[in-house]
Amino acid sequence: MSGSDPPKINWEKYESRWETLPGEEDNGRWQYRQRILVEGDRMVIIKRVETNAPMEYLSRGDTFNNPEERRRVSEGTFHDAGHLAPRWAGAAEDERNLSPQDRDDSNRAGGEWYRTEMELRDLVKDGYQVTGGVTEYALYEKDANGEYQYREIVREHDWKIARDGVGRGT
Repeated sequence: MSGSDPPKINWEKYESRWETLPGEEDNGRWQYRQRILVEGDRMVIIKRVETNAPMEYLSRGDTFNNPEERRRVSEGTFHDAGHLAPRWAGAAEDERNLSPQDRDDSNRAGGEWYRTEMELRDLVKDGYQVTGGVTEYALYEKDANGEYQYREIVREHDWKIARDGVGRGT
């Protein structure tokens, strides 16, 4: 995975239509949407997880991971499955908020994605208001048997951080 550019797809060929993913809204704060785009032998699944209300910190004891759901999401990708939006903030534990994630250091303790989530947690615990979300582009290509195989994930976040009426983006 390199850079933060989405995979090269002719976006103009598609309507800008999002599908809201079914399921209960978490704390009335999180929204989950996705789009599936197909062009030739390539498919891109775009997921968007966001909140317009400031995040709340829930203790680690109030969250849990569903290993069966994680295995199902990452099946065939040779990757882990992880959460796009933080579970400590009440985001879903199911497929709406799960995606294949590289088994490199970026998603492990101390890695880039992990650090971002921990920085957000610390800001929320310190009284900052954090809103916004994550957009993910998952690229799949057909193999010689005509079946889609996972190739690459690109994630972008647009977290907005504010305190006392003064805001900044990340």
